Amino acid sequence: MTRKIYISVFSLLLLSGCAQKGPPPGGPVDKTAPSVIRTYPEQRAVNVSPDQAVEIEFSEAVQPGALSQSVFITPFPEENAAIRLRGRLLTIRFRKPLADNATCVITLGTGIKDYRGNPMERSYSLAFSTGPRLDEGSLGGRVWGEKDATGINIWAYRCDSLHSPDPSRQEPDYSVQCGRNGDFTLSYLAPGTYRLFAVKDRAADRLYQPVEDQIGLTTKDAVVLPDSTPAESLFLFRLTTADTAGPVPVKAEAVDAGCLRVIFNEAISLAGGIPRDSLRITAAGDIGSLVLRDYWVDLLDERTLHIPVESPLRDQEYALLLPGIQDKNGNMIADSLTVVRFSGSAAPDTTGPRITRITPAPGSLLADPGEAVRILFSEAVDSALFRKGPLFSDTAGAPPAGSVWMPHPMEIGFLPAAPLPGGMRLVCSITGDLVRDRQGNPAADSTITWTVANPDTFSSMSGVLTDADSGAAGAIFLRATQLSAAVREYKLMIPGPGPYRFEHLLPGLYIIEGFRDQDGNGSYSYGSVLPWTPAERFFVHPDTVKIRSRWPNEGNDLIIN
Repeated sequence: MTRKIYISVFSLLLLSGCAQKGPPPGGPVDKTAPSVIRTYPEQRAVNVSPDQAVEIEFSEAVQPGALSQSVFITPFPEENAAIRLRGRLLTIRFRKPLADNATCVITLGTGIKDYRGNPMERSYSLAFSTGPRLDEGSLGGRVWGEKDATGINIWAYRCDSLHSPDPSRQEPDYSVQCGRNGDFTLSYLAPGTYRLFAVKDRAADRLYQPVEDQIGLTTKDAVVLPDSTPAESLFLFRLTTADTAGPVPVKAEAVDAGCLRVIFNEAISLAGGIPRDSLRITAAGDIGSLVLRDYWVDLLDERTLHIPVESPLRDQEYALLLPGIQDKNGNMIADSLTVVRFSGSAAPDTTGPRITRITPAPGSLLADPGEAVRILFSEAVDSALFRKGPLFSDTAGAPPAGSVWMPHPMEIGFLPAAPLPGGMRLVCSITGDLVRDRQGNPAADSTITWTVANPDTFSSMSGVLTDADSGAAGAIFLRATQLSAAVREYKLMIPGPGPYRFEHLLPGLYIIEGFRDQDGNGSYSYGSVLPWTPAERFFVHPDTVKIRSRWPNEGNDLIIN
């Protein structure tokens, strides 16, 4: 039976002549976080009476509103606990005595704030025992990738081979909240095997709500031994939102007589492949279907599917058959949603393609002499026309060695055949003669330039990567991210443990992270709650790495635990 803590909060009544709570007028802004200054029983007390009330005194008055979400009692007593707050003093009374010879842990989360909105810097756990000894187990780790992890819950559930915890139905056996940087420590754990979850519990009901709540899974269960041997102390989490529903088309509209646009409620993918004859457009009363030229997902908004047609649309009703569409997680569109109706348009397309994104940014350095440049347009461009002229050139107007290619119907790119010389200016001259949409509307003339960085600007970073699990399989994906206003990412894949090396790095501070692709899908897998599937193992270098020009930075060894 799930037991909840019913919390009754009493605060001082405002009496005539009493000061109003809030920051005093004038003076510096209070940014000091509240902290615990006294407890009764004392921290780590033993042989405490099972019916002993608990008192916790803060350094300053705290807001009562967050207590119901930020006070955790383990184990939950048979009857509910009553919690009262008066000023700085928090009192907890148990309606039924605690069990004999049991460790009780009362955790105050980082959701507790003072009246100026300053949260506790880290969770505080008060532990005492109704017997002669305390449970001493502890587990720690970090939630990565959050700008502010304050208040993210870490839930621990006892589990065994016959019992798989369900956080959507069961409250945790132990709970703690992360500090701002994502660090957490679960203390005073009883011996046993635990399954850990990191959860953004939006409803604050201590239950995981799929879709609404973000969740993070570990790569394995944690084991706390009975002899106080330190447990594995670093469990890493990355949060994700579980997605079990397929995409839903929310809008279909004719952009013009030659193209249809369908917008879904989430990003979609054509990775699974859709047979060309399965996606069809039919007009009301017609037996045949319109011939489709092709279709693609918009690069700037992956919720949007573009579908051009060979013969023009008319001002009438149409039906679009959309089988095989899936979202980024592989969830297929429901059969009941595969038919979408829309109104056609006889209006011709008279607008030329506009530039919507340039990578790297115009005027910036090409950080790698072999780096490709890419120009994204607002619509598909004629794939044959731009190859008839010198779209790319050097400063002298000569075409550089390389190839112009279309990685996407809306995108034109240039890939050097060999490293470009340092200091060279790469120029892209877009004219209406060379860049037009598929209806022949020209793009506006534009000139884009980049400068190739000099070779002595670069450096490299290297090391050896090892895996603590000698039986693990899968390629290892590495990423070095520059910590600067113009963030640059360098990616690398190695087939397995061994040496790695990043080349052509610009000077600056970097963080290195990566994961082992155990399922072989080329991307990080977050795992699943039920059926339990652990997340793929990932790692983050504990320190930033400083890169200086012409000074290779070696010895940045990494380990996957």
